[in-house]
Amino acid sequence: SGTTTLRSSLDKNRARLLKFDGIDYICAHQFPVKIHGLDGERSCLGNPALECSPEDIRKDVYFMSFRSCLMNYRNSTATKALFHNEVFISNFSATKHSWQILRNELRDFDVTIILTYRRYFEWLPSYYAQVHNAQGIGNDWDKSKLPTFPEWFQLSADCTDQNTFSVHRRWGDESARRELHPIESEISRIKLHYQNIRIHNMHAFSGDLVSNFYCNTIDADYTCEHQVKSDEHANPLRSRDYDILALAAYE
Repeated sequence: SGTTTLRSSLDKNRARLLKFDGIDYICAHQFPVKIHGLDGERSCLGNPALECSPEDIRKDVYFMSFRSCLMNYRNSTATKALFHNEVFISNFSATKHSWQILRNELRDFDVTIILTYRRYFEWLPSYYAQVHNAQGIGNDWDKSKLPTFPEWFQLSADCTDQNTFSVHRRWGDESARRELHPIESEISRIKLHYQNIRIHNMHAFSGDLVSNFYCNTIDADYTCEHQVKSDEHANPLRSRDYDILALAAYE
C-alpha cells in the first residue's frame, strides 16, 4: 500500500539518495516476475509448475533484465542498494526452486526485506479499486460485468475469485478469508530464506508516508531531512484510531 507514492518519490530523489545517503535506488521499474501471464512458459519465478534451468532463465526476458541491473550495481560506489517493487513478493511463486534461483542471484548481497503494513480494512477497498480499474483488468474482463465491492468481497472470502490478481492467489486462502493479513502471509514465506525483515508501518508515525519511509525505515538521514522540510507531503498519516472506532461500533 502506498507503493505508487513511494516509487514516485524514489524516482525524484534517486540522485539525492545516492550522493548524500549512499543508497543506490536500483532496477527502477524492473519486474523480475512478469506481471501479466504469471503462469507463462517462460515466467521462471511466477509459474510454480516450472523448474527453470540456467538456459531457461536466459530466455526469461524479465528476469534477465533484473540480472542486468544487478550487475550494473556491482560497479557502483554506493554502500547500499534499494530495490522497490510493489508486486514482486505477491507474484513470486515461492517454490523451493524459485527461492533457490533468487538466492543465487542475490548471493553477493546482505538482504533486508522491507514490507509496508496497512490496516486490512483500509487496504482491501484500495486493492479492489486497483485490480478492477481499466488498466489492471486489460482485456480479461467484460467491464460491464465487473463485480461490485460486496460481490467481490464474497468471492474473495470463498476463494472463488478468478481474477489473476485475486487475494487467494497472491496471498493464500487464509488472507482471502480474512484470517491472516497479507503481510503475515508474505513474512511466513520470506523468513524461511531471509531473516532480516523490516516493517514500514504506515500508521506508526506522524507526518506523511514518504517521510516515514526515509526517516524511520531506510535511515536515509539527508533525504529524510529534505523531505520533512519540503512542502511535498504525500499520503499524510492521520491519527484516527480505527480499531477503537470499529470495536465501539460493533459493541
